[in-house]
Amino acid sequence: MRYEAARACGEMQYTPAVKHVARLVDDVDEDVQRAAVWALGQLGGDYARDILMGVLDSDAAYLHQEAEGALDEWEFNTGNLDFAMMDFGDDDDDEEWVLDEDFDDEEDDE
Repeated sequence: MRYEAARACGEMQYTPAVKHVARLVDDVDEDVQRAAVWALGQLGGDYARDILMGVLDSDAAYLHQEAEGALDEWEFNTGNLDFAMMDFGDDDDDEEWVLDEDFDDEEDDE
């Protein structure tokens, strides 16, 4: 039941449950712990992020991969993506986009 509760909170992105879900990270059942870590990634917020970072710093190596995935999901959900690593080109480029070009009506007649 604790596993399903954690999953449901994550699925619904029920943010008021963050503290309750965070407690499940220390549950006796490893499946419940994994569900709680996943759910925290879905819920977002600074508190969830702090808990996930704590999981990465913990001795619970079996949760590290889940915590990394949850942090990726947290970043996606909160809009904290790092676009600096992507090259979108120079703003000073003189290249024109295809949609910016004027097309001749003659081409349509052919």
